[in-house]
Amino acid sequence: MQTAMKRSLFCALSILSVLNALPQRAPGREPEPPPVAVSSLPAGSEIAELARLKLLSELTPRLQRYSPVERRAIYLAIAVERRLLPSTEAIDLLQTLGSIEGFDRAARQLCGYGSPARDGALFELRLARAFVEKKMRVSAIRISWSNTPPRT
Repeated sequence: MQTAMKRSLFCALSILSVLNALPQRAPGREPEPPPVAVSSLPAGSEIAELARLKLLSELTPRLQRYSPVERRAIYLAIAVERRLLPSTEAIDLLQTLGSIEGFDRAARQLCGYGSPARDGALFELRLARAFVEKKMRVSAIRISWSNTPPRT
């Protein structure tokens, strides 16, 4: 358990250092997307049924009929159903971070049953929200290091 927590902390600090090293966008070039206006998460028997699925490989095909915005909310509703986080926090995460690149990957990882990736995703979402609350710019969440081009 402590090893996973240390890895998550190391990952978060690595992300912070990478984000600080990224070039800043010129002001006024690209407007920031507006926060997602969400007042509640989906609920009902379908969410309860989806929350019982243990593997992401079983869950993902069932959600393909929904739009990306709906999938984000469903992933967080499943996390709430599994008691990983309270609904108020899930709504806050969705409103604050829903338009940031990688949010979908992190929200999807929350639905992995008992995996270290689930705990890491929740940590990264909470860390990103803390950065936003401190008025820091968050450009991406849950970046895959294997796909990151080398810096020159």
